[in-house]
Amino acid sequence: MKHFRACCVSLFAAILGACAEDPAAPARSSIEGRIQYTDGQPAEGVVVIVGNKPPVNSDAAGMFRVDRVGPTYDITLLNGASALVYSGLTRRDPFFEFWGGGLGRGGFNPPFVSFSTATISGVVPSAADKTTKVYFAPNDMVSGAIASPSTGDFTLEVRWSGPTVEGTLYLLRWTAGADGLPAQYDAFASRPLVLTAGSSTTEGFTGADLSDPPEAQVSGSVGIPSGYDLESITTMMSIGGASFLYNWQYRRPIPGATFDYTVPILPDAEFSVEAFASQEGQHTFRRRPHITPPESGIVLDLPLSPQIIAPANASVVGRWTEFRWMEGGGPGVYCVWITGPTNFVLFLNGTSTRIPDLREHGFGLRPGGYYTWAVYKYFQYANVDELASFEERHTTRPEIGFAYSSDRTFTTPP
Repeated sequence: MKHFRACCVSLFAAILGACAEDPAAPARSSIEGRIQYTDGQPAEGVVVIVGNKPPVNSDAAGMFRVDRVGPTYDITLLNGASALVYSGLTRRDPFFEFWGGGLGRGGFNPPFVSFSTATISGVVPSAADKTTKVYFAPNDMVSGAIASPSTGDFTLEVRWSGPTVEGTLYLLRWTAGADGLPAQYDAFASRPLVLTAGSSTTEGFTGADLSDPPEAQVSGSVGIPSGYDLESITTMMSIGGASFLYNWQYRRPIPGATFDYTVPILPDAEFSVEAFASQEGQHTFRRRPHITPPESGIVLDLPLSPQIIAPANASVVGRWTEFRWMEGGGPGVYCVWITGPTNFVLFLNGTSTRIPDLREHGFGLRPGGYYTWAVYKYFQYANVDELASFEERHTTRPEIGFAYSSDRTFTTPP
């Protein structure tokens, strides 16, 4: 009997050794990732979980490392009441970027990033029959300030991250057409300006500062899915990397699904046009960036939204529940947003998923909780590896956009 047991042990050891050396076994190597906020600051202290390996934390530089990871893996990022899960990754250098104040609806909630503010007040040449708008860039508040037509007085609020900001103060003046949109420009001015947190600065322009910019047309059409209503067409203008809202049309003044903007020709300026449509709680959006006027024949085809299949509205849901949906139009990455007492954001390439079991990490669905869920589809990324790539996240793309399913709700067992 002892001899038999010894033979079994030897055989078992030999099998283990053969498996360890099996050249057909999936290769395992380390992954070294980075997490940062959109302002470029590192995200420290994020809990990172890869498969069933022990969790690690991102360091002061936002970096983390996990050894002996298979060729395809899932990664979970935990912070507070939120979990982000990226499924089906293969890249060994994943990069994750979060909004400075959180990912927004149902998303990652990093430590609050405070903003500095300042006020710019002044006077510009008055023009009773024109619109004069003053902007500062960079500015987290992108709308600018409209000067008084009679006095030229304006007050502009500026918000940014950091103690000071070096930027530019801009003025743009136009005459509106019958549709309320700019039809002719007769004044542009700019001036470099440094702002300090909490400051109140007096700064303005005189008639001698103004120049008359040339003009050009930006035109095209929007393709709308059947049954959807076109809600808006919006134009953004950027100069030197800083963007601000330029003008927009809501559905009622839009003749059909076409647009034709008169825009100013300015040094280092480019434009983007975006369209937004909806149908019974579903949304679809697409943007064409980096337009240098004149440009015509622009076509923005809005894709169909994902259609939720299950679970049905107001269902009772647990970790065993499969979330399923029909894919929206075109290729892209799906994002399932689950919001409630705890939040899950699940990025994947397929059309079904389950909520990951994170109980051993002190995270999961709350008993007796009320949750809302929906599905996004991001069209600028072909797969999750692109979403988790620094280069892909910061590359110039010909178009960006997303489509959004309607909301559903569920509860968890008590």
